[in-house]
Amino acid sequence: MHRVAPHLIHDLLSPLVTYGSHPLTLKRADGIVLNKPGKPSYDSPSSFRVIVLLQTFSKILERIMNSRLSGVAGATGLLNPHQCVSLAGLLASDAVTTLTHEVVTGLFLSNENTIGPAIDLLALVLREASRDQR
Repeated sequence: MHRVAPHLIHDLLSPLVTYGSHPLTLKRADGIVLNKPGKPSYDSPSSFRVIVLLQTFSKILERIMNSRLSGVAGATGLLNPHQCVSLAGLLASDAVTTLTHEVVTGLFLSNENTIGPAIDLLALVLREASRDQR
């Protein structure tokens, strides 16, 4: 489509951004319910996974707006400095570094009752971060 009409997507989405409109047709999504494998019983909602299928133009518009808003929020200092992973340039390793600092600081400033949970949380984050990098 881009080769045939390179300005088509831009021309369709620009008015939506300009006027702050998101038509109902783009808000519609179809969901498919799948059984989670290996569940002993399917009597509970937690035994299922819902896959949501959004309209393609809605995904494109969401991606554009997310990019623009996160750039503005970052430039104006509206983001928490500990926000990580979901924003460009902020990695899981940044979250691990921050959490490590918080845990180490907490070990020296708090009582023994918080040390165990803090170390467990740090181990969980380290495990998830290493899994995300694979």
